[in-house]
Amino acid sequence: TDWNPRSGRKPGRSSANGSTATRLLLQVPEGPLGNRIEGRLKERKNISFHGLLDLSVLISKNNKIISFHLFEIYKNSAALDFHRETTHDKDYRSKIEDLLEKPREVKVLNSIDSI
Repeated sequence: TDWNPRSGRKPGRSSANGSTATRLLLQVPEGPLGNRIEGRLKERKNISFHGLLDLSVLISKNNKIISFHLFEIYKNSAALDFHRETTHDKDYRSKIEDLLEKPREVKVLNSIDSI
């Protein structure tokens, strides 16, 4: 799967200096919950909000566990901070943990341009 079919950018390439990215891993059991999350992520694939430059979702299945890998690229760290304070994100974080097979993993990454 390409990094981002819409923009053609490859991993490690950002369109903005100083961009910030998150890599989020969600692991859920196969079945109704996994299907529901997959459906919701497909619906949100083209979502756009303040400061979000790109959203890519990849999936893998192993031993009846579905792993969703979300890569979000934000204009900068302030845009990520803004997103984390939105009602949508706070609501999601308050509900998702109890549904997962393992605790979610979040990594915050910075553009190589900002090093």
